[in-house]
Amino acid sequence: MLNRLRAFADSTRSSLWFWPILMTTLGIFLAQALILLDQSAWIQRQQLLSTASDALGVKWLFGLGAEGARSLLTTIAGSMISIAATVFSITIVALSLAAGQLGPRLLRTFMRDRGTQLSLGMFIATFAFCIVVLGVVHSGDAKPFVPSASVTAALVLALGSLAVLIYFIHHVAKSIQAPEVIAVVGADLDSAVEELYPLPHSSSGKAPNLSVSPQMGGEACSIVRSPESGYVQHIDLDALVEFATEADSVVVLARRPGDYVISGTVIATIWSQTKLDAEKGRRVCEAFSFGRVRTPVQDMQNLINQLVEIAQRALSPGINDPSTAEACIDRLASALGNVAGRQLPLGHLDDALGRTRLIVSRPDTFKSLLDAAFDPIRNYSGGSLQACLKMASAIADLAQLAQGQEQRQALLDQAEMIRRLTQTLTEPRDRHQLEAACNTAMFALNAPSRD
Repeated sequence: MLNRLRAFADSTRSSLWFWPILMTTLGIFLAQALILLDQSAWIQRQQLLSTASDALGVKWLFGLGAEGARSLLTTIAGSMISIAATVFSITIVALSLAAGQLGPRLLRTFMRDRGTQLSLGMFIATFAFCIVVLGVVHSGDAKPFVPSASVTAALVLALGSLAVLIYFIHHVAKSIQAPEVIAVVGADLDSAVEELYPLPHSSSGKAPNLSVSPQMGGEACSIVRSPESGYVQHIDLDALVEFATEADSVVVLARRPGDYVISGTVIATIWSQTKLDAEKGRRVCEAFSFGRVRTPVQDMQNLINQLVEIAQRALSPGINDPSTAEACIDRLASALGNVAGRQLPLGHLDDALGRTRLIVSRPDTFKSLLDAAFDPIRNYSGGSLQACLKMASAIADLAQLAQGQEQRQALLDQAEMIRRLTQTLTEPRDRHQLEAACNTAMFALNAPSRD
């Protein structure tokens, strides 16, 4: 149940319907509340409001006739639905442009943009507000009724929508610029590092303690298979540790968030003293959340891949924009520098007694994240001196933040692979420049450690 709630929350955050529907509902409730206020004639009894209205010369604010109120509400409602359609069209054009220039993987980032969601919601909510108020305006001879406060609120909402429209045009023009997109994805990547790896770096990693009653082998092995096909979006590790403790077993995960699984394939293995029944297997399945697309909830490499894709497209012959690739490398290096100072998963989780109950498949390491960030860009940057120099410079900077020999060795391997790219450069001066940059990075990595 918790996994489904997490998946629903993530899907609503990246949807264009949630906030518009919520704001439209609030607009309808606001209209009903103001109509009740008008029906109570409370405003007419407030002498202070009447005096202020006369002093400001806006007596018409509470004195529109029925025909004038209908005309105003009809005009506002028609304008709002037209603007909403225009905003939706602009949004689709922006999404298409982003998909073509920066990669379809970034569509999710644009759909998660709160400014676009709230702008659509404002226009549709104002339309719904006017429609509700318009339904209670009547000018019958018996008992005419003009909800003056509601009509005034509709006018205020219309003026507010005009301001939102100006903001939206500016926001869209700004949001489709490559540097802005890279900055947004980079900020999401930094937030993911903070959330997934909150603890500071510690060199006291411990090996799994498998001194539990079940043995990692023999007949006491239960296979858990995927109930559906899709991407693993989230795994409730705490629930799996709790289950393994209760069942006195060890759960070995065969998949990690971001993996695509086919229905019926193995996602976990349970080692215990005796074979577990099907109900136990269902509890393990419930800890997995599947979906049609990858999400960055527990999948750090998903966000890395977004920046990598922008850099790869920028380095392609059709676009040839190494400056954009440099910006992506800067953001990736910033995130990796943050990762270097944090405690990464050990690959296993223990119970309260310190006994290993869960073994995680392919946990993130500094090397795996570094390779995911730099390997694809390096393979595309053979003919781009700018990109190669930027990667060498980034490694030299990361050398100052590396914690431990393992991280330094990973950076050293990358520097060596970048140096071998000098063979792809035709000009001797370019080769010498890249060679010098790589030597600088390697010298920094071979310097005495501050650990």
